[in-house]
Amino acid sequence: MPKITPLSKREHANVKVKAQTHFDEFTNVSVLPVYAYEAASIARTHPLVFIKNDENFSLALPCSLSEKLPSAWISKEGKWLTEYVPAAIKQRPFTVLLQDKDKDKDKDKDKDKGLLCIDEDSALIGDEGDLLFNEDG
Repeated sequence: MPKITPLSKREHANVKVKAQTHFDEFTNVSVLPVYAYEAASIARTHPLVFIKNDENFSLALPCSLSEKLPSAWISKEGKWLTEYVPAAIKQRPFTVLLQDKDKDKDKDKDKDKGLLCIDEDSALIGDEGDLLFNEDG
């Protein structure tokens, strides 16, 4: 189970993150979200679908017909099989969580606020890799 926490210079000053080379954790994921900016890149080699969430639709990459079946895009060795790796995978161990809309008092309009978070239980975090922050922060 992921442990998603807001990224903090103080709390994560000595955290190291290594590059993702295996995609085993996504083997049993049946769909991945697709961001608008990457849709054209993904559509060159993958089918895309729209999934209904409450009253909205979101763009997604189908990976398998069930979470019990392996992903069509990941080899048995855990390698991504096509040229473009979706952002939902590349951004790991980071994610942006949207906070509730909050009134901007100066401009009197709604704004979405994103909070950069890190999965502290990710296998990409450990003693190897690059420090998130340098000595200047």
